[in-house]
Amino acid sequence: MVITERAVYRGQLTKLTNSASEYLNSSDSKSDKTEHIDLIEDELVSFIERINSVLGTLRKCNDEIRPSIKLENAQKEFETIYEYEDKAANILSHLNQ
Repeated sequence: MVITERAVYRGQLTKLTNSASEYLNSSDSKSDKTEHIDLIEDELVSFIERINSVLGTLRKCNDEIRPSIKLENAQKEFETIYEYEDKAANILSHLNQ
């Protein structure tokens, strides 16, 4: 069951990081109009909170699964875990700028 939950959270993290990246590259986030600054900040904070929430749950799933990872699959599993962590860290650093 935890493996299914982890797959769902990995998918959600991918969707959120892609959406955040698209938002950062869009004209909406680069608006120079003062009246939109609060909306832009709210959107950035929303992405940050949602990504952190999903990432926290994903980490818990990984911790639960870790003891049952077979030695022959360990490298691939840990590389995938790292890729998701890196993806989240990368977009969070851009959102926090």
